[in-house]
Amino acid sequence: MEGRYRVQIKTKRLQYDFTIQQKYTVIRGDSATGKTSLYRLLELAQRGIVQVSCQAACLPASALGMDWTSWLQTRQGSILFFDDPDDFVLTDAFAAAARASDNYFVFCNREPMPRIPYSTYEVYAMRTSGASHFLEPLYREDHTPFPPSCVVSEDCGSRRSHLYKALLARAGTGEDVLVLADGSACGSELDRLLGARDYLFPTMRLRLSASAERPL
Repeated sequence: MEGRYRVQIKTKRLQYDFTIQQKYTVIRGDSATGKTSLYRLLELAQRGIVQVSCQAACLPASALGMDWTSWLQTRQGSILFFDDPDDFVLTDAFAAAARASDNYFVFCNREPMPRIPYSTYEVYAMRTSGASHFLEPLYREDHTPFPPSCVVSEDCGSRRSHLYKALLARAGTGEDVLVLADGSACGSELDRLLGARDYLFPTMRLRLSASAERPL
């Protein structure tokens, strides 16, 4: 399964319009921003009550049933949505099954998912404007010139990234830190990196390359 898929849902009270671009997408957002409502609309669509416009089938996680392993092995071409995922989604077994599966996965949750190799560029915040709901990237590349006094670099394609620990070791130094990393699969580190920028290193810049993205 490849390509971009636009998802549109419209009811009398709510509208969703966004595009899923890669195999793994994470949607963040405060309470009452519409993440759970999106999931419930997808469940209603399974019963024919709501219409979803998309070139791929958009399914709630409940459609997997109890035997999610067999479902992922035998089905393809769907976009699966998870709202505050169950414990099984956080396991190595699910991560392996998802990687081998020819489907897309959208996780609506607040906590990082270190076993899922999602891209920094595919972490979004759910935004609203009246009845409309849309996705806004949580991380944007900053290309303004920046002469750092310290460079912290690591390929964080592995979930065992030590970037954050390296930054903590330099807390309080007042350095102008530049972080260089492979952004293709370190989405689970994004919250901590942004937190370090906001609270420890006000002048810190992130350069999370998308050019080295790995095929999934």
